[in-house]
Amino acid sequence: MKIPGGFMHEGGIDIDGVKLMPGSKVTGFNLNSRNDVTNVDMSFTAPASPDEVRSYFLDQFRKQGAEVKLAGDSVMGKSKDGSPFTIQVSPGPSGSQGKIVVQDTDRD
Repeated sequence: MKIPGGFMHEGGIDIDGVKLMPGSKVTGFNLNSRNDVTNVDMSFTAPASPDEVRSYFLDQFRKQGAEVKLAGDSVMGKSKDGSPFTIQVSPGPSGSQGKIVVQDTDRD
């Protein structure tokens, strides 16, 4: 996951070449690392319905060759380095709100 400066206001995160849906905003971010395991939790809002947001992520990850699937209200998959991620999307005040959880195990 690449996190550039100003990402909170611009929504400019990148998971294996997949960015947030255009018009999305990051609303929260938490990073916790211990015992060689790093968990990243990030919340966001998007200007589209939950189904549209989930479809966007499925399509974008598949274009990058990632293995992803729809599981209820979430998109689940693994990044190129094998780190599991979940993108949960639900209705929000003006579109959708969601949470991205990525777990990375330091294998070095």
